[in-house]
Amino acid sequence: MSRDYTSGFQEYTFTTARKFLDYLNPLETDRWNPDIHIFRGQPDVNFNLVPSAHRLEGDITASNFYGDHDINPDQQLTFERTVLLAFLESCDKAGLQVPGDSVSVRRLLSQQTLAATRDWPPTEVYQVLAFAQHHGVPTCLLDWTRSPYVAAYFAASSALSNLKEELEGYLAVWALSSRCREVEVIKTPGGVSPYLAAQSGLFTVSRITGSGTGNDVFMASTLDGSADRLTGPDAPFHLQRLRLPKSEAPQLLSGCALLGVTGSVLFPGYEGIAKGVTDWARVQHKHPGPVQDSLRSLLG
Repeated sequence: MSRDYTSGFQEYTFTTARKFLDYLNPLETDRWNPDIHIFRGQPDVNFNLVPSAHRLEGDITASNFYGDHDINPDQQLTFERTVLLAFLESCDKAGLQVPGDSVSVRRLLSQQTLAATRDWPPTEVYQVLAFAQHHGVPTCLLDWTRSPYVAAYFAASSALSNLKEELEGYLAVWALSSRCREVEVIKTPGGVSPYLAAQSGLFTVSRITGSGTGNDVFMASTLDGSADRLTGPDAPFHLQRLRLPKSEAPQLLSGCALLGVTGSVLFPGYEGIAKGVTDWARVQHKHPGPVQDSLRSLLG
């Protein structure tokens, strides 16, 4: 393991999945405080900590919505509000209930004055946002988990998602102190989504605030990009990035399975079973081994 301190966060590089998982062990309470630390896994070390609604790339972005890369904060807020309202209205047509939805929430989302106040998102829509986020809708929330092993699973599974790509570069697990004063952590009831409960999930939120003018260009802020401005009682250790070669992703996914962290566990239901089978097939493609044993472990 090597250690580096750069750009306001501490970085550790590991050479094997075993050492990576050993370092993430939640029993190491001197290192990981279960009441403080939260984790996020990403398939590429170069990916920023930015919520999906604030990204420039993707099918559903504010830039695509307006046909212009240079949008202002009011337009960004309107985009996020419009997408969330469209999700709720589609659930209406399908007869599906959304946790946290109510007449007052609909009225709030329909108000054109939201852009004028520049205070997004209001706390009243947190549950709706969390539910939408967990079903793939772009929001201003960023997924985190209380479990370091769950974060490791998502990093490994996502790194293996494209079988045509060589496993080059590094995947990453981020560790964040939720006591940072500049970070707003949202904890919603587990009943909001069975996936949220199974994954020990919670969120950080990127807000749109301030008066400004219509000529301002919206600039998405990233936690890693602003890490040197984060403050907290445990700074400068508020944000850590743990790197592992992507070539170790099959071993990392198999190791997570041995620890009881699989797709079938994290996604309760048939979708989770299918996820487990997909993970198994990807591991077999990149790291062939005894078929029955690996299938049994990855399915949980």
